[in-house]
Amino acid sequence: MQTLPDVQAGTLSPKWSIATEGLSAAQRQMILDRMKAVSFDPKETLFDQGEPSDTLLLVTEGRIRLFQTLENGEEFTFGICLPGTILGLAATVTGQGRILSAEALEAATASILTRAPALPRGNSAVSLEHHSVARHPLD
Repeated sequence: MQTLPDVQAGTLSPKWSIATEGLSAAQRQMILDRMKAVSFDPKETLFDQGEPSDTLLLVTEGRIRLFQTLENGEEFTFGICLPGTILGLAATVTGQGRILSAEALEAATASILTRAPALPRGNSAVSLEHHSVARHPLD
């Protein structure tokens, strides 16, 4: 069973409640159990805008900057995410590409859950399953 020592149930992003609405405590725990921990170095990119979005990330340690790069190279920061924040929920469910990039501002960890390639879009988070992420093989 995976534990999230730095993220207490009460500090999870409101997106977690929305994503797991209608699920039992056992189903919510099953999702957490299927997540894999990944570490990121300071300034390391978690994902880039425009990439396909099939991975949900739950920030467990550190701070993550969300930003968009304009055509002229200028960057616009949308926010800083703290532990408990879920990234990629809407894009993962809808199949849309990522509209923002994310980078670790400091050493950070996240628990990830990746959509199985054969699953149709629009399935609930419970239907997601983990496998390797190209940047960070899990095996």
